[in-house]
Amino acid sequence: MPFTRFIRPRDVAISLLLGVLTVLCWPVVPWRVDVPVNITITALGTSNPSSQSTEVWISALPSDMKRSALRTKAKPKNSWELREGSLVSYRYQPARITWNGALPQDAEFVFARHGWSGQVAVEINGLKRTYDLFASGPSGSQIVNISEFPVEPRTNWRNSWNFLSLVLIFSSVILAIISLLHYKPNRSVSYEPVFGFWRALAIYSLPSFIVFTLVLLGTWPAQMSPDSISQWTDLHLGAFSNAHPVVHTFLIGGPGYLLGSPGWSMAIQIVLMALAIGGTCVELRRWSVPRWLVGGAALLVPLFAPVHLMATTFWKDVPFTIAVVVLATLLLVLLRTGGAAAARRSFLVAFLLVLFLVATLRHNGLIVAAGTILALFILYRRILRRRLIVGALFAGLLIPIALNAAILPALGVKGIGKHYGGIIPMHLLGSFAAEGKITDGETLRHMQTILPLEQWQKAYDCQSVVPLFWEPGISWDQLDASLMKPAIREILRNPGVALKHLVCVNSLNWRISPPVHAARHLVPLDIWQDPSPGAIQITYNPVSQLVANFLTREVSWTTSNELLFSIFWRPASVVFIILILVSALRQRQKLCVVFVVLSPVLFNTLSLVPLIGSQDYRYQFPLVLAGLLLTPLLIHFARQTICESSTQLSWSPTDLAVPPRAHAG
Repeated sequence: MPFTRFIRPRDVAISLLLGVLTVLCWPVVPWRVDVPVNITITALGTSNPSSQSTEVWISALPSDMKRSALRTKAKPKNSWELREGSLVSYRYQPARITWNGALPQDAEFVFARHGWSGQVAVEINGLKRTYDLFASGPSGSQIVNISEFPVEPRTNWRNSWNFLSLVLIFSSVILAIISLLHYKPNRSVSYEPVFGFWRALAIYSLPSFIVFTLVLLGTWPAQMSPDSISQWTDLHLGAFSNAHPVVHTFLIGGPGYLLGSPGWSMAIQIVLMALAIGGTCVELRRWSVPRWLVGGAALLVPLFAPVHLMATTFWKDVPFTIAVVVLATLLLVLLRTGGAAAARRSFLVAFLLVLFLVATLRHNGLIVAAGTILALFILYRRILRRRLIVGALFAGLLIPIALNAAILPALGVKGIGKHYGGIIPMHLLGSFAAEGKITDGETLRHMQTILPLEQWQKAYDCQSVVPLFWEPGISWDQLDASLMKPAIREILRNPGVALKHLVCVNSLNWRISPPVHAARHLVPLDIWQDPSPGAIQITYNPVSQLVANFLTREVSWTTSNELLFSIFWRPASVVFIILILVSALRQRQKLCVVFVVLSPVLFNTLSLVPLIGSQDYRYQFPLVLAGLLLTPLLIHFARQTICESSTQLSWSPTDLAVPPRAHAG
């Protein structure tokens, strides 16, 4: 058996490329340059006159430093104690701890600030700084970064060898996966209908329904953020705003409002989500995907923490994700039948309805629907029926545009506040202000009417527009879409600054490891109380406190360290799984199927690149859920026999249709 049957030069090149990308985007072992440091931390035994004590609490250390080891080096002995995960000094002061070694350049120490705090001296490489930790108001923290001290980077070839070694390891693993996927099965796998459609749907949906129901018992009536409370208040007051898509407010929030609790809205949501997962699994079986792969997806996907934690969150992103998954499934049906499914009225109605929901459940949905229609038409126009094309244009484009532009305003539904029209260019201009690259006088004057320039520079955070948008003293009256014009001028003058900003704010899509200050608060797990007059308040009242406690611990565990956070809460990890599996495909027709089926996810991600304003996991929830559900299909495609026709440029989509018996049920 020839060696090249399993390992081919093309696969080696792809594996090396993906290996380099993986190491760059997921520094499991720090390959960044470390710097030598000599550290002394001293609790001085002095304090602010208003403080009630001289306590010093070190609540966080660089990952390379261990609290227990530091405590053994304390002088005087026993002058530092371990308490609640922190190093604490409150007696035998002055109390000193020392440490020598190498740390990453972005390493930091976090000291707690409260009414009993004293003063602490931090000396690194000969430079000594003193910090007064007393805080008269709510408790906070003092962050000390070693970059504030004189550290001299050293040339260390070990870092280069670490990098190259990790590239070799990851490339070898990826190459092994691709090679195994190309291994020819001993026997072909075909679809043999065992159950009718509805029974199969019930079986594959059952694990999701059970898991989501348990989560609802632990989060009853729902997980609700400020946006959720705003929508719920709209329903009670009858004063609707399209800032939150009205289609979502009515379809999901409406039933709960009529029944008296958002919990019933979440009950509908989890049923729809379970059916979407089950329906996808049924369709995967009709593509002859092995039963063990499909059954594994039906069982494991709802158990994945982000999936079931999002299931009971009153956010438009969840129904939008459900619609994207159903649309991907209907695209699979259309391609499997060579377009014949469109002849059935039930399929046509379902397809157009789902396309309309994708276009209206989220503000970027119109782009997603349009992109999906375009991809389908370009690659499969020969099998599309005219009524499907015409219906798709109306359901996915014309009706949603008319709804938002004319129908809803005529019904008295308010549009998005004008200050939200300036939120994206505001974030972009913040990047130029932080870099000191704004030289145009007109742009500076425009920005000064919104915020003083120094506040732009101080509040800018490339990962989120929230600090800038909610900066105290901001003039929202001056913030609107007209800010886009100066933003475009600055982009044309300094495209590098804009590119750096976009790469940072979109790192959720490409960077597996979280940035240093990545947000860890990912789902509400409670109900936000709105203090504004007239807001409808909801009481958080879980039916099962045991489940509620488990969910809280689950979030804490999945965010407890960088590795777990990368696996569970970084959509880029799913992107790399898809990339590895797609790189194993060699047949053009299979690549076209994958592209069209994943086009709703792809266009959702692409449409958010210039529009996204924060590292919010929910924006990429469609990518995570659809990507995980379609992984069995990618594995199945990769494992199918490689035939000579894989190099042909012409092919018929009907070649992908399964035998007639597969359509039974």
